[in-house]
Amino acid sequence: MFRCIPDVLGYLFLFLRLNAEAAFSLRQTYSALCAVARDENKYVHEWVKYHKCLGIGTIYLYDHGSAVSLKGVVQDYVTEGFVQYIDFNGTHTKWKPSDGFADNLSKFSATIQGQAYHNCLQQHSTQHTFMGFIDIDEFIVLYDKQLQSIDDLLKRYETFGGVSFYWRLLGSNGHVNSPSDSVIKAYQRCVPLNNSQNTQFKSFVNTAFKPTMYSPHRASFQLEASTSYLVDENAVKIASGRNKRSSHMKASVYHYATKSKQDFAAKGRRGGGAGVTRPISFLNRLDRACTETCSEALELHDRLCTINT
Repeated sequence: MFRCIPDVLGYLFLFLRLNAEAAFSLRQTYSALCAVARDENKYVHEWVKYHKCLGIGTIYLYDHGSAVSLKGVVQDYVTEGFVQYIDFNGTHTKWKPSDGFADNLSKFSATIQGQAYHNCLQQHSTQHTFMGFIDIDEFIVLYDKQLQSIDDLLKRYETFGGVSFYWRLLGSNGHVNSPSDSVIKAYQRCVPLNNSQNTQFKSFVNTAFKPTMYSPHRASFQLEASTSYLVDENAVKIASGRNKRSSHMKASVYHYATKSKQDFAAKGRRGGGAGVTRPISFLNRLDRACTETCSEALELHDRLCTINT
């Protein structure tokens, strides 16, 4: 009879360990990011590390058909529970010029990005207060040096359906081939703040308002409340349609829209998550417009990585 005790203890230990691992994988964090990626093996680790330094609590990485799985690149973050890796399959409908913008739920839901965003909210919204939706070529930048994490900023918008931060576009920095430096170091030439390209944004939604992403940028909300809408960093309601203004006092989303010409060509071949592709003329126009230097992402990384890692 006493010889059964080690077996019982062994099973008990296994039970406790498996339940602890399950609880860890479903951990509650204030903020989270959902991102869809394909063949971003060279860049995804830097992107994950940067946003961990920023204080993001959890990243849900949806890998859509990468030739080489992205999981191995970020295995260290998967092991510690920071990255939840999802090998994601779906039916993707590419946009045609006649389709217009992906600005309604039915069209967006036909894309891989729309399907992944829906899954991310459906499966994980109860675990977080704010969930953000950005791409691997986008890095959130905080300008207020008093902030020690993205959560410190998001907490100011808990009474709204969500908050949106505007793009700051960066060009190729003259790189023909992909450089060996990090993205935030290699690409620092950017467009001026008043450039019309900066009027697009990305959003963090407040899960208490029961959000649905109906485009890569915007959300609708099922909760009936007087503040069930997206606001900008100044807590001003974002109107429908394409914006004609932007605000960059507290934060921006640095959008490395092209990287090098080599990267831009590869991006065009694989297509965007919502089916958007751009011609080489876009890179050339963007480079001509990049008349300023944006080093804040690199500076923020160096400051916050000493706090949040």
